[in-house]
Amino acid sequence: MKNLKEKLSKLSVLIFGDVYLDRDCIGEFSGKSKEDEHMLILKVHTEKYQPGGAGNLASCFAALGVKTIVVGLWGERYDFNRQILEQKFKDRGIDTSFMVESGKTLVFGKFYTNNGHVFRYDVISENMTEEVKERIIANLNVALFNTNFIACADYNNSGIKDLVCEDTLKPILDSKLVKFATGRKDINKFKGFSCLLLNKKEFLEQNFGDNGFNFIDRLYLGGLVVTSGTGSVSYDSFDSSGSGYMSKSTYIEGDIDTCGCGDMFYAMYSSCIKIGYGSRKSSDLANLAAGIVAKKKFGAAQASIDEIINNL
Repeated sequence: MKNLKEKLSKLSVLIFGDVYLDRDCIGEFSGKSKEDEHMLILKVHTEKYQPGGAGNLASCFAALGVKTIVVGLWGERYDFNRQILEQKFKDRGIDTSFMVESGKTLVFGKFYTNNGHVFRYDVISENMTEEVKERIIANLNVALFNTNFIACADYNNSGIKDLVCEDTLKPILDSKLVKFATGRKDINKFKGFSCLLLNKKEFLEQNFGDNGFNFIDRLYLGGLVVTSGTGSVSYDSFDSSGSGYMSKSTYIEGDIDTCGCGDMFYAMYSSCIKIGYGSRKSSDLANLAAGIVAKKKFGAAQASIDEIINNL
């Protein structure tokens, strides 16, 4: 396991995708508004900010000790939410020199009580223009020379113009680097990638049937991983078994919060594949990492490489 930690520390990953700022508010309902007696008041006792979306994926890689570069959009320098997000990335040692300024920083505001997630608001912005797209492409072309592998995260399901699109993916597809991706809408854009990671719902929504090998053939993928609450199934284009490898989740006692588990699985699995582990060992370690995150309540979290080793 010391060897694992050392190998991960020598990796560098380029994260490309939809970056948000998560604002998590934790409290309890107490009293009603004087303006409207039907309006409950959530009294917040804890408020925290952290990178969300592809930003959380970047945080997961950084927690493993992988050198991490993130390419995406955030607000102009005067934007308060951008300033917070920039500092949070800096605190984690994540390279933001290839981020592009445009419009407002996207925000997910999440409210929690001890009973779980109760409400969310989104701050959105039409950030994508042709000029912005060209700047993203130019930054990707430079950043690709500073990394070992690529992890894309298409988390946009708002209906606003996609950052992760055919044009911005072209320099990545032209690259010979190992490419991982996850997506919530049209995953055909990742045709030819080394590996695609989806949760069970995302997988079934693609209407390719429930055969992962058929999915691989249709998209010319090197591999596919489908995660669920009970574990994961990994399909390898070189596997002739016809069933894939099933890896079970770690048993967890008490309350759990699955927010961020998928990102942690993604980071651990792809990093292990990149250092030479097979899909079976990578799946088992990724499930372990996701299980650690599930024990951390109130918003997305990460599992450090030390936590993973200690939990083995």
